[in-house]
Amino acid sequence: MKRQSEYSEADKQLLSARGYIWSGYIYGYLDGTAKNHLIGFGPNSWRLVFDVYAHNTLISALYEYGPLGVLSMILLWTTMLMAAIRVRHGPRVSLVAAHLGFIILNMATMPHFMIEGDILYGIICGYTFHWRLRSAEVKVPAAARPMPRRGPVPVGSAART
Repeated sequence: MKRQSEYSEADKQLLSARGYIWSGYIYGYLDGTAKNHLIGFGPNSWRLVFDVYAHNTLISALYEYGPLGVLSMILLWTTMLMAAIRVRHGPRVSLVAAHLGFIILNMATMPHFMIEGDILYGIICGYTFHWRLRSAEVKVPAAARPMPRRGPVPVGSAART
């Protein structure tokens, strides 16, 4: 990692200029004040300084919200990934893959800052909670369940209401 002024034209083209873009955000954050190091520069503050968005959710969170923003994002992803891993009866592999895929996507672009990305992650998280809560239900063994009644219920029976 080096300052943007040290990048050659060939360096800028590497990986769609991601290193160059990230460098601007990281050094912009490092060049900030102590207040910026604590809480960042604020939401959408990058628009006043940079021509393009960071193309990385964590780097953008660092610039805009500081270390607390980065930790919050990592905590969200970790919590949801752990919930997917703890699914016992259901599509655990698919849920884990969906979370990992979304996290990886956030390293190359920023779906958390686009409405479509938030909708997608909301669906993934909702589906994860559905299966996690379903897995957490207490399962009653078949032998302990009452047998269903077959045939007509006698007149005057307490079972008939």
